[in-house]
Amino acid sequence: MLYKQFLLFAVVLAVFSCAMAADVSLVQSQQAAWEDKGSGFSIWEVTLTNDCGRTIKDITIVGEKNFNLRNGTSDIWGVDCLTGHRFHLPSYVRDHGIPAKSSVKFGYINNGYQSAEFSFCETQYM
Repeated sequence: MLYKQFLLFAVVLAVFSCAMAADVSLVQSQQAAWEDKGSGFSIWEVTLTNDCGRTIKDITIVGEKNFNLRNGTSDIWGVDCLTGHRFHLPSYVRDHGIPAKSSVKFGYINNGYQSAEFSFCETQYM
């Protein structure tokens, strides 16, 4: 009997974790692309949307696969750099938060013509 209760708890926790992971969605659109001295570059606009029912105060955005900024952190805007490939919302957004179903935008210049992949962690709510 205890095994069934533990299994039920694990399933509920897994469903809850998956639901919490879907707090935000991200859409990227390429704004421009060019070649310079044999290397390709692209500018990307990123729309981060709050898909949960609560106001998000802050969220850590992590650059993952294919995240290769042209000139380091000077080529990403609309977010504040924490360390390495980790960013969070700028203070003017954190002051008011991102209400449910609302969006914020940031952008970056990447080496190559593909968008980067991002993950999210450490979501804080108001």
